[in-house]
Amino acid sequence: ALKIYDKDYAIWGGAASAYRELGQSENSRVYYEEAADRVEEFVLVNPRDPWYKADLGDYLIQIGQVDRGFQLVDEALQMASAADVPEFQVLAGKLNEQIGNRATAIGLLISALEQGYSREELESSPLLKEVIQDEEYLRRADAIDTSDQ
Repeated sequence: ALKIYDKDYAIWGGAASAYRELGQSENSRVYYEEAADRVEEFVLVNPRDPWYKADLGDYLIQIGQVDRGFQLVDEALQMASAADVPEFQVLAGKLNEQIGNRATAIGLLISALEQGYSREELESSPLLKEVIQDEEYLRRADAIDTSDQ
């Protein structure tokens, strides 16, 4: 895909994620850096777009700029429309789980579920395969009444 169109930061981010899953950390880092550089241009042009900020935050966390990355993810969450908040909470939950903040991850994921995010979709994410087996997550997720969602 990059040989066809190398301007889209999401393609760089997707390739970086694929390299990460394959255990190719150096390639993954290079592609995340490129994705971050490309999406940062979008953030500069449109600083009120929460999606760009969230993606930049994600990529920065992947390359070790954790504090700045979470600052951007938090800003995106604050800027998000009510309908988009659960999706940003899931992203923030995944990122927190990835760096070992399990309790924070669970809190964010449960909040997203309480706001109507699909449990099936959430639990299908390979990045959440361990946290969704956590007893605290299961107890809290099972307690959510989804009959009216």
